[in-house]
Order: sequence, then structure tokens, then C-alpha cells
Amino acid sequence: MFRSRFAKSFIVFAILFFTIWVVRNRGFYTLATMGNIQRINKTEASALLENSRVQIVDVREAREFETSHIPNAIRFTESLTQQLDKNQPVFVYCTVDVRSNKLAKKLSKAGFKEVYDLKGGIIHWVNKGGEVITESGALTNQVHTYSKWFAPLLRKGEAVY
Repeated sequence: MFRSRFAKSFIVFAILFFTIWVVRNRGFYTLATMGNIQRINKTEASALLENSRVQIVDVREAREFETSHIPNAIRFTESLTQQLDKNQPVFVYCTVDVRSNKLAKKLSKAGFKEVYDLKGGIIHWVNKGGEVITESGALTNQVHTYSKWFAPLLRKGEAVY
């Protein structure tokens, strides 16, 4: 009986671990199909952002964006989709990459040629040494973590929620 219970627990754990690993690497909304979406880390994003043609889109709420955002980012609104150039690369991010993954899938379906989604969101960006600025353009160490539940993920900087 112990072995049977242990085996079942192990199988459940293995399935859960595999599911978390797949979602982490492919994204929640792009789990079934990635399309032309590339999920990239901070190092890859930094290299991408050296290209001035990249459209940087912050998918977070206004209060999150005002606290801090990646330099040159514009905050997403529904009308922004029509203003973006489908032939230029688009880089999207949010707090932990759930909202940005959803937008990345939407942009891909809308015909955008190159869509990049930041794995781990702005929290990953800051944890790996990426700079963020306030709405006035000043460097800051504050990061809006959406809620207190995501605050422990931030290892560098000051969590605001």
C-alpha cells in the first residue's frame, strides 16, 4: 500500500513539475502553439533592444507603468495595436509574463511578423540587472510587482504594490 501511494504521489509530482516547466518555457497562452513568438530572457532582450526599430510595449496597468518601466517602452492600450507597425519587431513584457504572453499571442494572430515576449517579465529584467525608469525618465529601483504575492520574486530593487 505504501508503494502504491508513493508511486501515485511521484507520478502526480512528475506531471506537475513537467507542466510547470512547459508553461515556464512556452508561456501559458502559447502553450499549444507559439506561432512567430519568441520568448526571450534578459540577455537576449538587451541585445534585441539595441536595435532602435524595436517597439517596446509594457502590458501592465498605468500605476505599474508609472512606478517603473523599461526605457523607451510605451504602455499598452487596445488602440495601440492599430498604431504599431506589423513589419517592425515588437517586444512585450509585464510583471511576470502572463499578460504579455497573452498580448504576444494576440499580436501574432493579428499578423505581426516578429513578436518577442520577455520571460519572467520586468521582475526577471530587474533581477538580472536591467535598468528601469519612472514616468519622468529618472532611474529607479522601485518595481511594481502587481501584488504582494509576486513581491518575493523580486530579488533586486524595491517592491511596490
